[in-house]
Amino acid sequence: MFSPANAPLSIDATTIPRAHAVVRIYEWSSDRPIATIYLDRGAIHETFLAPGDYRLRMAYGDRWQGDEKLFGLSTEVSRTERPITMTYANGTRLGHKILLVSPTGNLPANPENAWRF
Repeated sequence: MFSPANAPLSIDATTIPRAHAVVRIYEWSSDRPIATIYLDRGAIHETFLAPGDYRLRMAYGDRWQGDEKLFGLSTEVSRTERPITMTYANGTRLGHKILLVSPTGNLPANPENAWRF
């Protein structure tokens, strides 16, 4: 549900032209899933999140095969190692723009087992 306090999260897959990506957003403290975003090669997606801390899990590959197989044997999965904090203070929403640069970039992320995705 939209709220004026929700902050923007932009996910940019233009830096990973060799693969599609699926990003799952989890509540940091409980690891409860919040949203799943499917990004075609080179796509950009924006969503809005309530103030709080979140973890991202990202899966990359060539051909989506469903929630169980993800991208098949070639699936690469990673997760963020520090929270992404969305804030709302003094009438200002502070969000993030995440550039997906293969599984590594300027947001610390480590490989993750595909079954945790």
